[in-house]
Amino acid sequence: MPDKEGHIRYKAIAIVLIILFIAVSVLAIIIRYSDIASQLEIEKHIAMYLDEKKAEKSFAVCLHSANGPVLTERSIRAPLLSDDLHLAAEAMLLSETQEEIAEGLISYIPEGTELIGIAMKGGYVFADFSDELENAPAEAFEEIEMSLQENTGAEHIIIMILGSEREALD
Repeated sequence: MPDKEGHIRYKAIAIVLIILFIAVSVLAIIIRYSDIASQLEIEKHIAMYLDEKKAEKSFAVCLHSANGPVLTERSIRAPLLSDDLHLAAEAMLLSETQEEIAEGLISYIPEGTELIGIAMKGGYVFADFSDELENAPAEAFEEIEMSLQENTGAEHIIIMILGSEREALD
């Protein structure tokens, strides 16, 4: 007849092993799920990039008409893994479309102006541009401020040229 204590010990070891197996299995599932979630996010961005219709995003852009500043909408191709803050800034730097020109809309932002960097923190947007903006009229700065405020909801727009804060020329 088997030893009763040995039998109980055997059952206890078996239960501990089963609990360990379950714990390791659950941990493996959690780790695998996070890898699957990351892969799905990457695949979503790739699908958006490859699908021309989804790769376009629209942003509010301030232009000027004979009556002053006007908010209009521009679409821009969204590169893989791009963020809306950068896309909104790039949209306002595009040349006027034929439709905008036909509507009498113009941009005072100098041709060739490039976005050096842009960041948003605590109600502030910091936007750094190339030196083409150096001698731009006040309307160019107004277009940048209105466009960025409309797209971000930020209360304060800090415009910089090559890393130095600049004021519009009057």
